[in-house]
Amino acid sequence: MQSKSFSVLLLIVLTLFVIGSSLFVVDARERALVLRFGEVQRDDKGAPLVYMPGLHVKMPLADTIKRLDARIQNLDGDADRVQTLEKKDVIVDSFVKWKVKDFSHFYLSTNGDVRKASELLERKVDSAVREEFGKRIIRDLVSEARLEAMFNLRDSIHADAEDLGIEIVDIRIKQINLPNEVSESVYANMRAERVKTATELRSTGQGEANIIKAKTDAEVKILLAQSDQESRRIRGEGDATAAKIYADTYKQNPEFYAFLRSLDAYRASFTSEKDVMVLAPDSDFFKYMRSKTGK
Repeated sequence: MQSKSFSVLLLIVLTLFVIGSSLFVVDARERALVLRFGEVQRDDKGAPLVYMPGLHVKMPLADTIKRLDARIQNLDGDADRVQTLEKKDVIVDSFVKWKVKDFSHFYLSTNGDVRKASELLERKVDSAVREEFGKRIIRDLVSEARLEAMFNLRDSIHADAEDLGIEIVDIRIKQINLPNEVSESVYANMRAERVKTATELRSTGQGEANIIKAKTDAEVKILLAQSDQESRRIRGEGDATAAKIYADTYKQNPEFYAFLRSLDAYRASFTSEKDVMVLAPDSDFFKYMRSKTGK
């Protein structure tokens, strides 16, 4: 009886062991490959079988599970010293985010080792950075052309990354620094360019100011000439009106007209107490002072 109970218990243990060895769980953050006696299991078309997250069955003892990380990986290596088109060194600090796209290809290329994949990808990034920055001058790298360089890097590295079965999610240039021996010469060139630009702008502004001033002076002269002409016309009309009034007055009473003209002459001649006029007493100028009739 005791021997029978032991056999049943042993059978149960073996059954649980077989069941436990036949099942495996793939986490949501990973994918899995099944290696049977060291060879990757393949489907009917010969493509490696990639197991998605969930519960799966395998052959006990014969099958080995190779788990592959499906999360986005971050490659942030050391800054590289590269040479630009003008043969000047710059220090470029960049980072890359990537993930496995083709898990079977990734396993065959890197044996499923994320660290090895990062090392291979870093070499490709370094090569692409050197090639792209070697086509540009320093001034391009601190302007809007920097974005174009970054996009070209992404496209170039994306093509190389496909050989590893991975996908480039993003690539960024964090910093572009100049070595100390290059900084001063670059800053001097930038200052010289700014001074040149400022001089050109001042020259252009002075030229435009001279043009505006010349136009304004011409307009002022035209306005003054027109005003002078208008004033002369008005004075002429006034003189003509005054002459007409004098003529009409003279026709009505010549003696009274002569009297008014003499008063005007007196008023114009003696505008101040200090005015002095030397004339003979019997001069016609004072005829209305000697007699009310002017005789």
